Amino acid sequence: VLFRSMWSYPISIGGHTDNIPLSGTGKFKTNLHLSTARALETAYYMVNVLKIDPKRVTVQGYGEYKPVAPNDTPENREKNRRVEIAVITNENINSSFGGPKGKTQEQ
Repeated sequence: VLFRSMWSYPISIGGHTDNIPLSGTGKFKTNLHLSTARALETAYYMVNVLKIDPKRVTVQGYGEYKPVAPNDTPENREKNRRVEIAVITNENINSSFGGPKGKTQEQ
């Protein structure tokens, strides 16, 4: 029940990659393209399978620019290849315009 009630809040989906450059000849030209595709696939699943209201979902691709670990070993690079889902529990999150900072619950 708690899990389902979280879906009434805005949801932010962020895709990430490691820092190994792509060849540019495959399906994705850059890590930024790949990270965005990861986030989009997650959003697609949430909207079409979990039936989350698409108006509540935002997608962002970060490429290699927000690592959670140094990209110095295969294990750490694996940690950086991820999708993060944040449930926004306070809709007045835009502190840039003087509003309070929002609280998120990372999934």
